[in-house]
Amino acid sequence: MEVHTGESILQYELGVDSTFTVTGNLGEMEINIENEMARISRSPCPGQDCVRQSWLSRPGDLAVCVPSGVFIVISGCDESLSPDAVSY
Repeated sequence: MEVHTGESILQYELGVDSTFTVTGNLGEMEINIENEMARISRSPCPGQDCVRQSWLSRPGDLAVCVPSGVFIVISGCDESLSPDAVSY
């Protein structure tokens, strides 16, 4: 999983349960990793849309806090999204 804060890109393993904070434009945000899923659990933004976002678990899943300038994305490749046949 990657956490983009505008100033840096942080990488975390989904296999290790943890809670940590990152600093965005509005202050500190809390991010949780549990059972190989991640979410933004606390944010100083007014709308709280990023907190209401569901748990992220599949490659490409994304949660964004626009006012804070922070987003988290599950990195990797989802084999189920690759084509099973190609036609010409």
